[in-house]
Amino acid sequence: PMYNSMTRFRNVPLKKGRTHSVLSPRLGISHPITDRSTVHFFSGLFLQWPDISYMFSEEWRGTATDRDLNANGRIDPDEEFNALNSSTSVNSFFGNVDLKPERTTSFEVGGDWNFVSDYTASITTFYKSSKDQFRYSSDSQWFDPQRNGLITYSRALYNNGFEDVRGFDLGLKKPLSHNFSFNVSYSLMWADRGWGGYDAW
Repeated sequence: PMYNSMTRFRNVPLKKGRTHSVLSPRLGISHPITDRSTVHFFSGLFLQWPDISYMFSEEWRGTATDRDLNANGRIDPDEEFNALNSSTSVNSFFGNVDLKPERTTSFEVGGDWNFVSDYTASITTFYKSSKDQFRYSSDSQWFDPQRNGLITYSRALYNNGFEDVRGFDLGLKKPLSHNFSFNVSYSLMWADRGWGGYDAW
């Protein structure tokens, strides 16, 4: 409650964000097995850094007019915006300086076969595993025994999401004249996703 309005929030303790050092290795190999076919393999780690607003933004809302807290008949500079707070029906958003980049590990293996003339068929199977994805914490409110009611809360992103995707691609391609080509493919995939945290099922 000592930080639940925009003017009070000026006194919130400051915290320095962590420095993140990460590697993003990737390896791809393609090798012919006959004069008409090749196999290929790829594996890599991909990172997605958060938008700066997800780390440093503050969101305050309100429709009431500023209050004259010291009763001097005017709104002093320290009283401006004192009606804005984070306790609205749509919860306000605050940045999280400790966000890490989202991480996706990708793996695929496949082959190409030039089965007739200049027609080439391909098949590729893949698996992608993502973790540390940006998700809001679940919408929880906490009971305050002194107020005999629920307390307000604010929302922030955390690295508590995950997702797995697996599937395969079937393709057919044929080069045409004048730098044009024909390519058709069919993809089928399965995905699982979710998130975890102290308040999430």
